[in-house]
Amino acid sequence: MSAAIRRLAGLGYLRREQDRRDRRAAALTLTEQGAKAMSATSVLDENRLAAVVALLTAEERKRAVEGMRLLAEASRRVALRSKTKVRREEKG
Repeated sequence: MSAAIRRLAGLGYLRREQDRRDRRAAALTLTEQGAKAMSATSVLDENRLAAVVALLTAEERKRAVEGMRLLAEASRRVALRSKTKVRREEKG
C-alpha cells in the first residue's frame, strides 16, 4: 500500500502530508489532477455511459432501469437500518 501511495503521490494524483504529532500517520488528499484521472476512467462517465446505453435494446434498457430501481430501494433499506441501529445504540 505504501508503494502505491508513493507512486500516486509522485504522479500528482495524491497529496501526502505527514502528521506532526505521529510520524507514522499521514493524511492523504486527492488532488484535482487525481480527481480528473478518476473521472476519465470511471464507468459512470457521461459519454461512456451514453455509448453503452446506445448499444442496448429497448428491452435491455428497461431491465437496466429496473435493476437500478432495485439497487436504489435496497440502498434506502440499508440506510434506514443504519439509522435505526444508531438510534438504538444512542438509547443504550
